[in-house]
Amino acid sequence: MKAGGEDWTYERLAQDLEPYSDQYYEIQNALDRERNKTVGEIYRQLVQVRREIAGECGYDNYADYAYQSVYGRDFTKEDVERIRADVKEIIVPLIVDCWYSDVDYQALYELEPSDAEEILDLMEPYMGRMSGELGEAFSYMRRHGLYDMKQAEAGENRSGGFTTDLPYYGDGFIFLTLEGDYDDYLGVFHEFGHFASIFGDPAPSMFRYGYVDVSEIDSQGMQMLLMHYADEMFGEVGRSVEMEAVSDLLDSIITGAMMDEFETAVYADPDMPLDEMNRLFAAIAEDYGGLYFDYDGENCYGWDMVPHIYHSPLYYISYGTSAFPALRLWIESETDWEGTLDRYMTLSAAGSSEPYRKTLRECEIGDIFQTDALLDLDREIRERLDLPGAETKREAEKGETGIGAALNGNELKPVVRLFLGVAGAIAVLQLMVLCTGFVIIWLLVKERER
Repeated sequence: MKAGGEDWTYERLAQDLEPYSDQYYEIQNALDRERNKTVGEIYRQLVQVRREIAGECGYDNYADYAYQSVYGRDFTKEDVERIRADVKEIIVPLIVDCWYSDVDYQALYELEPSDAEEILDLMEPYMGRMSGELGEAFSYMRRHGLYDMKQAEAGENRSGGFTTDLPYYGDGFIFLTLEGDYDDYLGVFHEFGHFASIFGDPAPSMFRYGYVDVSEIDSQGMQMLLMHYADEMFGEVGRSVEMEAVSDLLDSIITGAMMDEFETAVYADPDMPLDEMNRLFAAIAEDYGGLYFDYDGENCYGWDMVPHIYHSPLYYISYGTSAFPALRLWIESETDWEGTLDRYMTLSAAGSSEPYRKTLRECEIGDIFQTDALLDLDREIRERLDLPGAETKREAEKGETGIGAALNGNELKPVVRLFLGVAGAIAVLQLMVLCTGFVIIWLLVKERER
């Protein structure tokens, strides 16, 4: 792309210009506009194809089709709509208070990068202390080398992470690209939660059905329960690691609701022009505090870089629905450690063969759609982390106090956008087989009709 008579790419932008300068944002917005013209039109074509798929299956709206037939959810898009106001009014100020608490986040970057074996060595004593079943699963995984966790070497094309089952052997396998920083610890904790669930699921692989709203609770729950030992594991940095883990899941609730609101609106109006989509997303993102994306006037283009909207439409709310019960496990573990572990192990052994609300009822873990669920979560997190009370929540008016002032200069946006990209890569890898199968079945039906 040319700007000011010069050729620019994102790579050159990162190398040649000072981040957050006026020229940096000018060039970035120009690059974003050009990208949006191309990939945004591809997305619009996919929306049309999906309208046809929904129609062939007897639905007026692809969002209804996806919720019911693709993901088999036992909650509706109307249920999600009812909790959006609480996400905006309660969870957005909460995450900002986490970010700007007195926790030393800089200390996280002082954690020495570890390789996979060092991280696994750190985890091992705690697995057996949590549960004999977890200790057995952990030892089995290490003994048989059922993981590939390392940093990408120069020129090597690897990124992201996922855990998959190996049906022939009845095992699981972890693939994870390490980044050489504190996130590697949380990443390994997360993926082992998936592995332990696969290891403990007694159902033969061919009879398992993966409800995506449930499958991430195993991993996020493991990540949060290990925070019980954060001080032992990380010493003085333990509180910072715990705060980062909590913030990650609050982030999942916010971005899950935000992306679902955007996609639902688009599929309700599948002929929506691209420029209207850009204005729509800007308005929605602003409602969630303007935390995650950059703006070009009344437009916002960053939505077109979220992989889920192309490969796994209407998936993103699953990040939020699964983050909530994981946070509940963390909160309840403070006063009822043994009981919380029992509930988590029941959940892990159940796999993801039953839908979200049914699974959580049976495991006696709260779900995000219960009355005052997010209000109670806010109060309990503030109490546990010693954050300002609800009466001191900052206003979310951009450019004034609270979120606007806290994020003046867009300091956090690139970090969160990177998070979205990594999360997208993980989800795409995990769901490609499932989504491809649905498309193949639809094509076969169409061929038979012809």
